[in-house]
Amino acid sequence: MVTTVLCLLVALAVVFITALAQRVRASPTRVVPNVEAAVVAGAVINFFDTLGIGSFAPTTAYFKFRRLVPDRLIPATLIAASALPAITQALIFVRVIKVDPTLLVICITAAVLGSWLGSSFALALPARPIRLAMGTGLLIAAGLMTLGLWLHLTERHVHLHTHEPITHTHMHVHDEHHQHEHAAGQDPNEPHAHEHTHERLVHSHAHYPDIHHRHSHD
Repeated sequence: MVTTVLCLLVALAVVFITALAQRVRASPTRVVPNVEAAVVAGAVINFFDTLGIGSFAPTTAYFKFRRLVPDRLIPATLIAASALPAITQALIFVRVIKVDPTLLVICITAAVLGSWLGSSFALALPARPIRLAMGTGLLIAAGLMTLGLWLHLTERHVHLHTHEPITHTHMHVHDEHHQHEHAAGQDPNEPHAHEHTHERLVHSHAHYPDIHHRHSHD
């Protein structure tokens, strides 16, 4: 099912690129004054988007700083500009990370409906409500991000927890969670990746949710 969804995403990307190319060719003026700068900015912004920072806030700031897009067109432009990067990220991450097919379909459906209905709604609004909504949203987002960073830096989460047996592959060094044998001549203290098995382990230490700490809290 996941493969089918990814094929549909590729088909949608082809349709989107075709429609976008037709609109650009039909435009009497150059759509973006400096295409090269926009490409570099998009690459940098979407690189950090994959790290969880998000792309809408920095893209909006870039639009405002360079005066590229009128305020009333920013919401619709954000959605259109993020379409291809989002599809690319989906094609990469859905193949690497196990995703529940039902959740994937629901998320894609919600994103498509939201962008389709939201763009039409936003284009019909005057500039002032859009400015107020975007400004308020960005302030709330900044506050939540600051709060999350503060909690992440100050929280010390320690309790007895259990690691169930698991076999997987990821980048690691040898620490309390990684105690396995290596071939002669390979330095286990250097970052490396290979398939390895974790035995059942019960211990207590400071930690945060990561690939090895997915336990529940009663």
